[in-house]
Amino acid sequence: VAVVQVQRWPSYVTEADVDPEQQVPEEENPETPHTKEDQRQDEITLSAEEDGGGPQVNRLIPHTRTHTGEKPFACSDCGKRFSLKAHLKTHTRTHTGEKPFVCSVCGKAFYRNEDLTRHSRTHTGEKPFACSVCAKWFSTKVELKKHSRTHTGEKPFACSLCARTFSVKTSLTMHKSTHTGEKPFACSICAKGFSTKVVLRTHLRTHTGERPFACSLCEKVFSTNGHLKTHTRTHTGEKPFLIFYQLKHCQV
Repeated sequence: VAVVQVQRWPSYVTEADVDPEQQVPEEENPETPHTKEDQRQDEITLSAEEDGGGPQVNRLIPHTRTHTGEKPFACSDCGKRFSLKAHLKTHTRTHTGEKPFVCSVCGKAFYRNEDLTRHSRTHTGEKPFACSVCAKWFSTKVELKKHSRTHTGEKPFACSLCARTFSVKTSLTMHKSTHTGEKPFACSICAKGFSTKVVLRTHLRTHTGERPFACSLCEKVFSTNGHLKTHTRTHTGEKPFLIFYQLKHCQV
């Protein structure tokens, strides 16, 4: 049986097969293949059929690594290993600083093509993913998945120290810092430390004055989404905390 090497990606592997939330945070997962160009870099073994009928792709090789844990591609800079060459190629950009995917609107650059796609929706307002329960729309599958847990009550992220559970991984990371006291993300302006990049990013707005959350009813702007939600209640008249207090303390 003759064996040759071709540059091709198995057709059954798609972005939907990878859950970014279970790995590295949404914008920094180096193990997800991103472009057709990257995908073609992965070597798939072809074996010639004995009857001379032509090459037959052995697509099981990349798939079996999900079971065996085999990671034959190693980073020459840090030694981290990957199951596919495309994953390694994307990872090396974290060392070189290469960001080949550039937003045509604002010029922001990204390591991965799908990061650019998600970012572009902040300009277009596109929200292609709809909740099947309440019909609310989201710009990414990850955000839809997180939202769905508000309906199901699912909390898959458990603290190993106190067994408390959370619906999103970021909340678990923030919670763990209450045990460890670790705050690895420091503000470059005032040196204050934070447990996650998300909290640091929110804090930076106190320095920059950025207010990206705008009220659709009166156009007032806010630095956090939580502040916007609180403000929106001044229009809707919603008083969720009063209802909670009445249910807890008042006899019906």
